[in-house]
Amino acid sequence: MKVVSLFTGCGGLDLGLHKAGHEIILQCECDPGAQQVLRKAFAGTLLVPDICSLQTLPKETELVAAGFPCIDVSRAGLRQGLDGPSTGLVRHVFRLLIQARDDQRPVPWVLLENVEALLDRCHGGPPLVSWVVQQLENIGYRSWAHRVVCSAGFGVPNRRRRIFILASMHGDARDVLLGQGLHKCMGGCLNAVGGDCWECFDPDDDPTTGSKSKAAMMRCSYALDLGNARSSAGVDVVPTFTTSNARICLLLSNGRYGALRIEDAERLQGFSPGHTQACYPIQTPGIKQHRGGNLRDAEAETRDRARFALLGNAVTVQVAQWIGERLADPYRYKYLPIDNDMPLHKEFQPASLEDSVWQALREVRIDQLHGTGASSGAAKIVSRGAEGWEDQKAAAAEEEEDGNSSSDDGPDQAPKTPIDAAIAAAAKAAKAAAAVGSSEGEEVESSDSDGEGGPVKRSAAAETAAAVAAAADAMRAEMGRPTRSTVKKASQ
Repeated sequence: MKVVSLFTGCGGLDLGLHKAGHEIILQCECDPGAQQVLRKAFAGTLLVPDICSLQTLPKETELVAAGFPCIDVSRAGLRQGLDGPSTGLVRHVFRLLIQARDDQRPVPWVLLENVEALLDRCHGGPPLVSWVVQQLENIGYRSWAHRVVCSAGFGVPNRRRRIFILASMHGDARDVLLGQGLHKCMGGCLNAVGGDCWECFDPDDDPTTGSKSKAAMMRCSYALDLGNARSSAGVDVVPTFTTSNARICLLLSNGRYGALRIEDAERLQGFSPGHTQACYPIQTPGIKQHRGGNLRDAEAETRDRARFALLGNAVTVQVAQWIGERLADPYRYKYLPIDNDMPLHKEFQPASLEDSVWQALREVRIDQLHGTGASSGAAKIVSRGAEGWEDQKAAAAEEEEDGNSSSDDGPDQAPKTPIDAAIAAAAKAAKAAAAVGSSEGEEVESSDSDGEGGPVKRSAAAETAAAVAAAADAMRAEMGRPTRSTVKKASQ
């Protein structure tokens, strides 16, 4: 594919895509030091210094890749979100995509990268990733997927977790990011670094002294970032790189210790040693171009800090190359949902799904998995079509009920368990809700009493929610867990 790179940095994402066979036709980066690195690493590639001044994308663009600034959403930042002066620049990415669509040449693929905190709620609001995917949908990217990828699974001892958002005008974006299931290191770390990576290492694997031995732990190397109090120490892996990586201390298994060298930091990000050396000093055109690179000690320290800052914002090359290889053949794998998939949060669900129904369905699924929350399962990309999720569930339950009946004229089979009865009631209520209609104010008869002997009229949505809540209580009772009614009585 022909790639336009926005917020390029020192070129980690671009270098990985280039190794996967893609062509970088335009780069956009405002940092003068990063520009000097890009001119050396990608000689001859068009370089734009300011995204605000970029009016349109090249007409042959097939992929837009953008690792937009993270300082305003990072957990170590001010958490200003999209109102911040840096992260808010992502709006220019959508501006360029809208311009390309209006010019009748929409970009087929979009790849965005940022910190994992993009999934966090900001000031009590929805996760910022929901706003990002909403903008993509408004432009016309109906297929999108996101995935958190750790660099430690790609042969480098680097504990770096980043979220990648992929959107496509055609096909299924889930096939590229999720089609291979959970990605695990398959042993490539042995060839890359000569030892187990963070994913592969197990301190119990000691063939000489047995499991859980002190000798096994003594073979480990340890890393500690003194510039980031939120980062825990790493065992055979370095903590997440930030812009202050010059304060990472190492204790190697051979007894040697010291600070992390800039050349080693470049290797840990997948670059060749010296990749970022050109970032300092800043060369003004026509001034000192004929002189060598002899720097005083103070200037050398300044250059190392500048190089560390570039690496702290870079994408690991191996991760970018893996995504690039998947994009080179986007239809090779197919994403298939599994039973452990969890329903997405309310912000990602169809608008027609009632809050009470969503909450009841989610609680039932969590109880089935015996988990403590959504982290116990994998995220599922739910279709956001015009038909609500509850309608799809009701249709499936109706088909299953029709298949289980012996004949249309015969008597209905009695439910075998309380769970079956509750599920059947939920399907019946959902069917009644669909028959009545989705307009407000419509009501259906219910068999419940209002305390004075008369029937109670409920809305179709309320009837569906009550039936699903009954199904949840039945499942809790089957597993020996307290139901909502018992908890309410105990509180009273």
